[in-house]
Amino acid sequence: MRLDILLGAVTTLMAVLGGIVAVWPPKTRLREIIYVASFIVFGITSMILIIKQSNETARTQKGIEEKADREQKELHGKLDQSLVSEEIMKTRLADFTTILGKFAESNQNPDIKQLAAAIAKFASGLTPRILSATIPVAPSADGPFQVPHKLPCTPAWADIQMTSGGNMWFQKPKYDDRNLYLIPSAGGISADIFIACNP
Repeated sequence: MRLDILLGAVTTLMAVLGGIVAVWPPKTRLREIIYVASFIVFGITSMILIIKQSNETARTQKGIEEKADREQKELHGKLDQSLVSEEIMKTRLADFTTILGKFAESNQNPDIKQLAAAIAKFASGLTPRILSATIPVAPSADGPFQVPHKLPCTPAWADIQMTSGGNMWFQKPKYDDRNLYLIPSAGGISADIFIACNP
């Protein structure tokens, strides 16, 4: 059974016991001992349940934070891989353009020169470009909120970097072609949201 339900039941029993004591006060030593023992048992049980509930909440919070850290590392890895691929593509296109330029210079046929120049110009315009942005957010209150990212695309990656205490998470869905959807742990915290689109 859930700890909050058990805690509520114990609290209710303590209230009922208090009502019984008020209506039928102890007139014998045995009844007085029963009442005191019952309050002690309920009190200790309440403390144990509160401690367990606190520990369970802490474990849940830790699990959420660890999951968020794993997602951030995964996103960083994807972005780094994309940037490396972009640099490789740039290098290959640059080499291809250089070879075509040299071929055009060494060839005496004007048609071949013109064709090589056109191909080189076309290849130079194929360099991929990753659209990205860093968006600072500072919600004044807790609770879900959204912020426009102003990119002409739907982000492929997003990463939250806290610039204050507290935490911030993405909602589901995390983002679309217009907005980012976030949940802060409290109002008054701030973060930088890094987003990027596929090239």
